[in-house]
Amino acid sequence: MATVEIRFSALPAHVRTARLVAAAAARRAGVDEQLLDEIRLAVGEACSRAVGLHRRGGLNAPVTVTMGGEGARFIVAVRDNLGDPSGLDAPEPEGWDDVMLGLAVLRGLVEDRLIACGTMVPAASIYRWEGAVHEEEEVVVLLKTDASKWNALSTAVRDRHPYDVPELLAFPAEEGSSAYLSWLKAEVAP
Repeated sequence: MATVEIRFSALPAHVRTARLVAAAAARRAGVDEQLLDEIRLAVGEACSRAVGLHRRGGLNAPVTVTMGGEGARFIVAVRDNLGDPSGLDAPEPEGWDDVMLGLAVLRGLVEDRLIACGTMVPAASIYRWEGAVHEEEEVVVLLKTDASKWNALSTAVRDRHPYDVPELLAFPAEEGSSAYLSWLKAEVAP
């Protein structure tokens, strides 16, 4: 397969296009269908990070994604064109990588119509794990979807989450604005 290269302005809306092009190029190169979600996630994360760096650094240059290969050897390279990010005015906040990964995962879940909306909320957690009590800063993610999406959504989250046992809980919406609930149902419809 020939090499495919795309360049896009550093806007979050263009990350979706990069994900779709990468998946299409991988499929055409013969990459196993089961790996396409991983490719979309990795490209989404890398492109979201590049867009964030461009915006923080005030850089107007495009983000470049180059991909190619065949079968088991498919390579994707994302260049942020920023060079050394140490020259940025403000350092990356602690946990920035986790936030960027979270945003990439949420964007993928919305684009795949598994959720209508995702909200990330910083939280302090105290929990017992493997016999010890832990205290950590985490991010609680609220995923708004229809009950019919539960199985596919929980599988997608488990596949993408770094924890061995991610917290996945479903709370039914007993009441809600009819306009909001209609919007939610329409956004997760195929």
